[in-house]
Amino acid sequence: MKIEIAICYLFFIVCISSCAKTVCPEPITTVDTIKTSTPIVITPPSLKTVVTLQPGSEGKDAMINNTGPSQNFSSRTYLHARAWTVNGILSIEKSLIQFDYSIIPAGAVITKATLTFFADTTVDTGSIGHSQLSGPNDWVLKRITQAWEETTVTGNTEPTTDLVIQCAASTSPWQAYELDVTSWVADEIAHPTSYYGFLMQINNNTPYRAINFCSSDHAYPSLHPKIVIEFTK
Repeated sequence: MKIEIAICYLFFIVCISSCAKTVCPEPITTVDTIKTSTPIVITPPSLKTVVTLQPGSEGKDAMINNTGPSQNFSSRTYLHARAWTVNGILSIEKSLIQFDYSIIPAGAVITKATLTFFADTTVDTGSIGHSQLSGPNDWVLKRITQAWEETTVTGNTEPTTDLVIQCAASTSPWQAYELDVTSWVADEIAHPTSYYGFLMQINNNTPYRAINFCSSDHAYPSLHPKIVIEFTK
């Protein structure tokens, strides 16, 4: 019996020594360090701004024709692109318009520009609204490349143009036209001494074909020509 007690005591002493030598490990922690030679900058997305220009009588637009080549028609309430007759003489009538883009901040990136013309069905100038009496009245919008003044431009001083946008014949006498002029507007804003707005004219000079739009002098402001410009800054 004494021997068994001695053996148990010896086993107890060995276990305590063994536990004393065992140390519980400390928690392992790691730190990830990002090394970079330049700071990381997070740039917020560019914000889109939309501006609508639809001027009244202060707007810049005018008509010109070949039957009154030295006359200025800047106060008309309508803008024509048409082939008609005046006292039996063929009259080729064109219209010019230019918008003031000074509200667009420097450095703006033009992402979209939409030009809208509204038919004039309030004045009978040979037709009420657009006319296709002799055939299709398809027309063109041209980019003006020479400076002009609203109150002095005439058929004799018609400014030069370069690019054109082909516009389909009207589908009704009261049709409004929406035209994508994004690149032209961007060019004009970036190069204001190279581009000066738009000129419209009929494609076929056989009377009686007409595109009749309201001008900035029209009695109804909602029918004035307008341009909607989207840009980021």
